[in-house]
Amino acid sequence: TLCEQCPPGAEVSDVQGRDGWVSVIVSSDAGSTAFFSKEGSGEQGAVLPGVHQLVWVGDRAVAFTTRNTNMRPDSIWLLDDISNPHPKPVLLHRSTDSDEVLCVTGTRDGRYLVINSNTKLHSTVSLVSTDKCLESPESANRYLHQICSRDQKIKCYVEHRDSFFLALASSPSSPNLQLYTSHDLTRELSLWQRVTPETTIIHDMAVFDRGVVLFCTDRHSGCWSMELIENDWSSRQTVEFPLDVSLVTPHGNMSCADTHLQVQVHSLTKPVKQLMVPFGKFGVSRGRLISRGRYEVSRRHVWRPGELVPVTIVGNREILETTSPALFMVYGCYGESLQLSYETLPHELLDNGWKLVLCHVQGGGEQGREWYLQGAGDSKMTAITDTLACIQYCHHTSLSSPSSSVLQSLSAGALIATRAAQLQPGIISKLVLQLPFLDLSLSGGDPSLPLTTEEREEWGCHGDSGNICPVAMGTETGCQVFITAAERDRRAPLWHTANFVSALVNVQSEDHVFVNVVREADHETGMDEEAHRLEMAFVKREQGRGGFEGFTKWVKQSLGFLRT
Repeated sequence: TLCEQCPPGAEVSDVQGRDGWVSVIVSSDAGSTAFFSKEGSGEQGAVLPGVHQLVWVGDRAVAFTTRNTNMRPDSIWLLDDISNPHPKPVLLHRSTDSDEVLCVTGTRDGRYLVINSNTKLHSTVSLVSTDKCLESPESANRYLHQICSRDQKIKCYVEHRDSFFLALASSPSSPNLQLYTSHDLTRELSLWQRVTPETTIIHDMAVFDRGVVLFCTDRHSGCWSMELIENDWSSRQTVEFPLDVSLVTPHGNMSCADTHLQVQVHSLTKPVKQLMVPFGKFGVSRGRLISRGRYEVSRRHVWRPGELVPVTIVGNREILETTSPALFMVYGCYGESLQLSYETLPHELLDNGWKLVLCHVQGGGEQGREWYLQGAGDSKMTAITDTLACIQYCHHTSLSSPSSSVLQSLSAGALIATRAAQLQPGIISKLVLQLPFLDLSLSGGDPSLPLTTEEREEWGCHGDSGNICPVAMGTETGCQVFITAAERDRRAPLWHTANFVSALVNVQSEDHVFVNVVREADHETGMDEEAHRLEMAFVKREQGRGGFEGFTKWVKQSLGFLRT
């Protein structure tokens, strides 16, 4: 029945269930729709078009977000009976601020809805009891309690357990996330008790009856750890992971009453692993959880005025400390870390004498929120100069050389990588850009584009963006450039690539610019297996040699398509 109602090409994006009822969110080019049905009986319930995100409230009610014409979630609705085939949702909250993105979540114990009105840098957080939502959906918005507002310039994420409210939040004096608690929802966040030291870099938390587990990284070594803080807030136990672990996240924990913590551990040297850690066995010594892997990993720090920029190097032991071909990777945007794992590494390079160099520049999230803010907004150029410093360090220490160095990035990180190459032509031999966001000057002036209003805090004043916008600068890169773009990409539209290529071929040879336009693809599906294969063929191609004829026809077709 569901398949008959879905348009061609639709995909299931979310499935949840409560009390025998199942919700299925189906996404297509026409948008997303939520369907509800009774498991095993074929009984059909509500059909909700335009649903972006959905949270269950009790067993028969849901809260959900919808998006405006700019694809920005701006409204939160309540539906008190998902079994009714003729639903009448009521509005719980609507944002009128064009910079905000609304998100609704439920606390782990199911007792509160959390409404987070996010910008790139700030949060306005409100909570409402699910009991109030169920008792009187029409008036539930009157019971919203705001604990922090945007003008306080903080980020905040809230949970609840027993009688405790818990928040991972920054503060005006401490940009990095810390753990705060309170018994009283009516108190402002500034009056809550802080239970972690300001030096801790916290990325996530998981809440259980036994206590709170924090997922952290060490400021200097970059190593991941998990810290269990028990309910008295003084008993603490820690599990530490070795340097090769690139990400640790809670995964598969179904209830606050769980006696084991389930986590997913991503590594640079071995496949992803699911671990179950009994709460009674926290405190395992460093390195016992992970065995030796396929590659070696080392950590360096590059001096910059006032900062040390971390660099992670991955490769076989015999080439790790010697001059060898190097694939540099950078992102440096939105407070997101370079979270590569074994499954996504370029094994065909690493197994053939290459090393991988991860540049953890300011603007990313490796060193916490303060690290991100130092490379965001009007300080965005810092991420670019950090990238150059990392590459220069490897060249000066004979870990790499310009003639055999490739710089790779994707999406918004492509702007960082490209601008770095333009600032120092010849510092690399090849530039590889995946689904690139490149034309900041035009994107910032078009309010109909989904990213425009959200990007001001990330990139600074758009009217002043010339010094960081590759298209506006229009200068050569001094290297060969390979771009993979998606025909239906809304986040990094195809004309970003078209404008950049048009400017680039005016200052350097068209024979050094290669473009792969993936047809019928968007930002999520553009880098398919064939796109990765073509990209690797370009990376491995030796400078000044032939053997690239198979690409020639395809490149000319792509450039012609861009011009059209």
